[in-house]
Amino acid sequence: IYIRLAYEENKEHTFEAIHNAISQKTTKDWITLATVCLCSQISLHYQNEPAEIHQKVQPVKKANHFLPSVFHSKLEAFTHLLLITEHKTNHFYEDNDGVAVGYGWNPTKNPKDFNLTVAKAMGLNKKEQKAIEAISDNSRVQHVPANLKKVVFSEKQLKTSANIMMQAYEKEFLNVVKVKSKENNIDYSIVEKNYKSLPYNHQAVLLHMTYKVG
Repeated sequence: IYIRLAYEENKEHTFEAIHNAISQKTTKDWITLATVCLCSQISLHYQNEPAEIHQKVQPVKKANHFLPSVFHSKLEAFTHLLLITEHKTNHFYEDNDGVAVGYGWNPTKNPKDFNLTVAKAMGLNKKEQKAIEAISDNSRVQHVPANLKKVVFSEKQLKTSANIMMQAYEKEFLNVVKVKSKENNIDYSIVEKNYKSLPYNHQAVLLHMTYKVG
């Protein structure tokens, strides 16, 4: 997905960052790539999207212009990307490590306060919230608790969980970018402005990098 990022200028630096990020998988490399995305105005090209999506995209007249996003909101773009990479289920299941639900919310990998925020927003009852609290940040849990086995969520509830995750990842992402901007004598306000001016699908890719890499 990240190799779909393409920019008409400074390609050498962009692909070098991508190579380092994929081969070395260090936080520094991912932040370098994210900075290239923001500061160099990378254009995201969907190579394998359905034909109807391509039909909606207008040709780029100048190299420094973005392809317009086909998504109406950042959440729509983010959940679309998660649907491809993480898939979606309306019930708790045994994940590769721990248990998860929806677009990949894994209570065993998140702290109690965060999990309770998600659980309450999704409308879980007190007993179910207690079950979530018990498995929070607990790597020993490998099976769905009995109190959660029969819980089935609506699409609205799943979107609610995804929205909370997206906001949390965005906050973490911008905090790291702020620190790295300061370390490299870059005006953070400009980087933040560049990020917020990106089309929704571009922002979704950066947030997904935070989601996957941390």
